[in-house]
Amino acid sequence: MMKTNHVLLLALALVLVTTSPGSMAARVNVNLNCATTSAVMEMEGPCSTSSCADFCAAKFQGSGTCFPQGCKCSFCRDIPPATKN
Repeated sequence: MMKTNHVLLLALALVLVTTSPGSMAARVNVNLNCATTSAVMEMEGPCSTSSCADFCAAKFQGSGTCFPQGCKCSFCRDIPPATKN
């Protein structure tokens, strides 16, 4: 019984921490299903969630996350970058 209570409390704590509204980053479009990912910081300074998402999608075909330092782009390394014809 004690072990079950500890597991339930741990699970509840993890849910509360991951859904906390006070997190420092605003994550956008995190659905990267690939074998190998990379991340780079782009656009230093204050970040707009929509501009970060648009920039990372256009440049890297990836997702953007806003941090106080700027926009972090995460992308699959096994997908070639977009090219314009």
